[in-house]
Amino acid sequence: MLRNMAVFCLVFLVILSAVHVYSMPDMVFVVSSYSWTRLSGRAGGVNVLELILTYYGDKIILSVRVHLKLMNDSWSYTATPCFEGSWEPGFSKKFSFTVNASEIPNDIKALVKVTYDSVAEKVGGKYEVSSEAGEYTFSFDLKYSGLPLPSIYVKPNTLIDGMVNNISLMIFNNGSGNIIDPQVTVYVSGATIIDRPTPLRLSYSKIEAGSYVIEKMEVLPSQKQVTFTVNINYLDGEGNVRNEQYTITLPVIESTTVLVLAEPNKLFSGSIKRIKVRVINLGDIPLLNTLLKLYTSQGSGIVVSPQLIELGDIGPQDSVECEVEVSVPLTVISTQNILYDLIYRSVKGVRLVIHGSLNVFVVEKARLIVSSIDYVPEKPSVNSTVVLSISLINTGNLALNSINVTVEQSSGLIPLRKTYYFIGQLNPQSPVSVPFSFRAVEVGEQTIKIIIFYKDIYGASWNITREVSIDVSGKSAGSNSSTSPVGGALSITDELIVLAILVAIVGLVAVMWFLGKRRRK
Repeated sequence: MLRNMAVFCLVFLVILSAVHVYSMPDMVFVVSSYSWTRLSGRAGGVNVLELILTYYGDKIILSVRVHLKLMNDSWSYTATPCFEGSWEPGFSKKFSFTVNASEIPNDIKALVKVTYDSVAEKVGGKYEVSSEAGEYTFSFDLKYSGLPLPSIYVKPNTLIDGMVNNISLMIFNNGSGNIIDPQVTVYVSGATIIDRPTPLRLSYSKIEAGSYVIEKMEVLPSQKQVTFTVNINYLDGEGNVRNEQYTITLPVIESTTVLVLAEPNKLFSGSIKRIKVRVINLGDIPLLNTLLKLYTSQGSGIVVSPQLIELGDIGPQDSVECEVEVSVPLTVISTQNILYDLIYRSVKGVRLVIHGSLNVFVVEKARLIVSSIDYVPEKPSVNSTVVLSISLINTGNLALNSINVTVEQSSGLIPLRKTYYFIGQLNPQSPVSVPFSFRAVEVGEQTIKIIIFYKDIYGASWNITREVSIDVSGKSAGSNSSTSPVGGALSITDELIVLAILVAIVGLVAVMWFLGKRRRK
């Protein structure tokens, strides 16, 4: 029996030695290092996190996937897994994860999960594989500091020659990380920094992402261009030392902007008027010992006096005024240019001249005249009809519009027709007559007020007022004067005859004026 048990044990040992039993490997993963190999300078940009993991275990793991999840209390992001075919114990692997999130906190917990589909073990010079899947999860703390992106801006972008310029040096952080402990050195060539050491050294504790600092200084240019060289030495959020240098070149110009205006700038033709000429220095440098010379172009017709005026010194953003007399002929109607030479001395003693012109607008003054005021009969009596004729002439060169003639009579005159007459437009050199008729009812001096309203071609309103006195006598033809005019009273027929005579007289005057005008031509 003992012999049979010994044989059984020997067979069992032989069978056992022919079969390899797998067990779950004892594994540990260690984060050897991590780094942000790419940092985006803007929110929502693409960042790349590189992990170097070392595997310690007793077997080779196959079909390995490394999963990464970043999170904190209020934020999480899951990256795309990385794949590795096999991983032997004691070896390190590098895995790169793309992190594309709109906002990444500074302090993050990284959760890493390593999964595999099978394991392999070397047995007798060959590998034997077993489909044993497994996973291993661990976490570690991670910091995201972003990417600082400094940039430089100098304001203004041009400098004025011959004067001290106020400069603002602005250092921006356009990135997603802080600029820590920046040490700034500013070198200036082509100009002198006023009341500051050279080179100018500046330091700040931190320039946060999206913010900037401003340093003001005064510089006096000595050349036609000024160059600012700015060196920035700083630390990023990972503690790396960074050094960047920027160069900005600004042109130096002579800024002289002068505005010359006439006040008022509207003149009437056929007039002599004193106007003010205002010289405004809109530039940044003073105009010294300034002279203003005024003259007109050939054929203009207008005359300006005096022609040479001493203005003295005109400071930046300052102005001076002087008075001149402008004579405008009757025939001039249009925009006229008065030319000028502004002669001055710069702060460097150079004599300079600015040529230009100022505009004045010559308009025609409305010239409607009352050529005559006639009435018949010459000595009216009570109960007689008085016919008033008002003759108008447009003596200007442009048409007049909206002409309206209105009369206002005293109580001793009763109007026999409407007391206004609308003429409308009246062409140049054209006469017109307007009749009105009244019944005299009171003895004594009676008055008629004539008011003429009209507009010129610019829409400006004008008016003329005249007054005529008529002496009404006490002689009357009695009640039958309407049928048999006696003692100066006029019947209805007589009134029509008088009106016809007035119209004939007006027509004759117009024909004689027209024939006379043709002879003059």
